[in-house]
Amino acid sequence: MITKKDRQLLIQDMKEVFATKDDLVAMEKRQDKKYATKDDLKDLRGQITDDIDGKLKVQKREILDEMDTKLTKQKEEIVKDVGEYIVDTIVPMFDKRDKQVARIEKKVGLAPFAD
Repeated sequence: MITKKDRQLLIQDMKEVFATKDDLVAMEKRQDKKYATKDDLKDLRGQITDDIDGKLKVQKREILDEMDTKLTKQKEEIVKDVGEYIVDTIVPMFDKRDKQVARIEKKVGLAPFAD
C-alpha cells in the first residue's frame, strides 16, 4: 500500500518532471517579455504610423516653404529682368522715336508736340 510519504515523494518526483500551473504562468510571462505579442505589434504599428505621418507632415511643410521661397525669389528676378529689359530695350526705342519725330518736325517746320 502507498503511504503518505510515498505519495509525497511521488508528487515531488512528478513536479520535477511535469510543469505545474505556476510554472506555465511564469514561462508565459518570460515568453511575453522575450517575444512580441499581437497587441505589442498593433501598438508598434500605431507608433510607426504616427511617426511616419508626423515626419511626412514636417517634410511637406519644409517642401512647401522651400517652394514658396523659390517662387518669391523667382518672381523678384522676373520683375527685375523685365525692368532691365524695359530700360535696356524699350526706353532706347522711345528715345530713338522721339529723336526721329523731333528731326521730322524740324525739317517740316512744325511746332514740337506737347509732352
